[in-house]
Formats: sequence, C-alpha cells, structure tokens
Amino acid sequence: MGHLSFSSISRLSKHKAFQIVKYSPLFFTVMAIRAMAQFIGRETNYSSINIFQNFHEIYRQQGIGGFFVGLIPRWFLEISTIVISNVLIHLLKTQMPTQQEMIPLYEYMASVRRQTIESIRL
Repeated sequence: MGHLSFSSISRLSKHKAFQIVKYSPLFFTVMAIRAMAQFIGRETNYSSINIFQNFHEIYRQQGIGGFFVGLIPRWFLEISTIVISNVLIHLLKTQMPTQQEMIPLYEYMASVRRQTIESIRL
C-alpha cells in the first residue's frame, strides 16, 4: 500500500465531506418540508425546532423509512431535469447555424439598420 501524503488525505476527507453533504440534504429536506407543512397547517406534530429532537420523532413515528419519503419523486425530478437539459443542449449544438452561415443575416440586419438611420436623418 502506498504512503498517504497530506494532499491525498485532504482529497479523501474532501471526498467524504462531499458524500455526507450530498446525501444528507434528503434528511434535512424531509424535516424542513414537514416543519413548513406543520407551520402552514397549524399542527403540533413536531414539538420543537430542535433538529435532533425532530429527527428522533420522525424515526420513532415512521422508522428509517420516514427519512426516505419522497425519494422516488425527487429522483424522477432530478433524472428528468438531466434528460431535458441534455436534449436541449444536443438540439442547440446540432440545430444552431454556424457563424459562417449567420454572416448573410448579420449583413442584412446591418443594412436594414443603416437604411433606417439614414431615413430618420432625412
């Protein structure tokens, strides 16, 4: 096994931190949405604004599955966003005219502008 330098340890810790940040928002999103719904609906399911107590209440009421409520719709949204973005990028790359093809249009627009300015001056 190779020896670990400070930079490789730093890269590993950044990777682990990224993984934690990447997957933990789902838990926080579930708690945030439930807190907002409770505020709007004037309910009292979650007795505190303490995130750890709310975490415990969700686990106690619904188990570990309570933190993954809405996971499939969220994945569907993210995947559809990626697909739509890639299709739009592909269409823009393949259907947009090149700069050489646009030169006659630019020349026409410049001549129309020039004629408009000359007609205003007269």
